[in-house]
Amino acid sequence: MKQNQTVTIRRGVALAVVAALAACSPLKNGPKQAISVEEAHPITVESEVVSLMVPLDENPGRLSPQARAQVREFVASYKSRGHGAFSITTPGAQETRAQAARVARAIDKLADDLGVADYLVTQASYTPEGGQSNAPIILSFMRYVATASACGDWSDDAATSYSNTRMPNFGCATQNNLAAMVIDPRDLQTPRTLDPADVQRRQKVVEDYRSGQSTASERTEQESGQVSEVE
Repeated sequence: MKQNQTVTIRRGVALAVVAALAACSPLKNGPKQAISVEEAHPITVESEVVSLMVPLDENPGRLSPQARAQVREFVASYKSRGHGAFSITTPGAQETRAQAARVARAIDKLADDLGVADYLVTQASYTPEGGQSNAPIILSFMRYVATASACGDWSDDAATSYSNTRMPNFGCATQNNLAAMVIDPRDLQTPRTLDPADVQRRQKVVEDYRSGQSTASERTEQESGQVSEVE
């Protein structure tokens, strides 16, 4: 009987010590630990206008090889990350109006050759500041830019932290890498629609399956993935 009482007393003391320690310790699974990495290190997506100046004095009624290369690169950037209209804005100065119109037509034709639809191209004019006679043609479009939160919060020392909670920097590098690698940051806000299904390929697979033939695509020796047997 005395032994049972001693065990009960010891258990009671242990429970009291545990309760006292729990009352003094901070909450380890509160709102700070409940948030996701995306919430702790958010990626901000904002729109910006990108412009290219095409000088007229180097393009007398046509596109110079250097300007053509710059416009091609600018159009490629528009096709991969641009949204909305592809704008061609010409200076309205009387003395260069005809020259600017010819260069603008050359730019429009180049954009069309590179796959920019006509309905996406808009043309406008502007008045140069101070009556500038050699004002450039301005190409512009809108794109989205992704920016992640800054890393470097080492306020918690993993070597002396016994709370088993997430470090402040956890996931920050991953979020920054994602922001740097994504081709079109707008996909982080609104996923783009799926491309239409390949009806012909789907019909071919169904027919092969029904006839008992292989439905896998044929591969060459270079695409087989086999390890070379050269000794």
